[in-house]
Amino acid sequence: MLAYFIAVLPAIIFIIIYLIFDKDKNRNKNIKILLLFIIGGIGSYICYRIEMHIGGSFPKIKTYGYIASIFYAIFGVAIFEEGFKWLFTNLFRFKRKQSKLEIMEYSFFVSLGFAIYENVVFYVSKYGIDSAISRFFTAVPLHLLCAIIMGLFLIKDKHKKLNICLGLVIPTLIHALYNSFLYMKIESLQIYSIFILIIIFLYIFYKYVKIRVIKE
Repeated sequence: MLAYFIAVLPAIIFIIIYLIFDKDKNRNKNIKILLLFIIGGIGSYICYRIEMHIGGSFPKIKTYGYIASIFYAIFGVAIFEEGFKWLFTNLFRFKRKQSKLEIMEYSFFVSLGFAIYENVVFYVSKYGIDSAISRFFTAVPLHLLCAIIMGLFLIKDKHKKLNICLGLVIPTLIHALYNSFLYMKIESLQIYSIFILIIIFLYIFYKYVKIRVIKE
């Protein structure tokens, strides 16, 4: 039971934070965010099935080394996961004019739903509390980091078409790079990547706060 609680704890934390700082109390927006959270969970299952189906089409990572690892990480995993989140974030943002903050929240919550479902069903249910604790500090933050980066590209006013594309490409590459370190069990690179993610996170947190201040 404790393992499952830790697995869903990120969702509890961020939903509470959202409710505390949600000054608009916009019922329609909150329904959309809840729907995106659920869609994210469904997407996790869909992507898992796709990845399982096409996984055998890629060369064995152990045989071909890091090149095969990064190729598989991009085209066998990350493109589907980030692509699903990107697709639904864009579907929801194009229905009407959205504020920058709303677009970022859409991207964030579809990724949160994705990460939580993946945590509970595919990892914690099989590997227990050690997996729950490990992913609390690694995989879940990575999903959310990619979501915020995606949102930052999607809210840019200049070169909109280019930034919409980059909103898919950059999170996919970041996601794939981190996954490739895990596949090859390169511990030094895993640690290095965590430091990079911390630096990126601090920057995007600053940008997010700026957006919220401007909105208010």
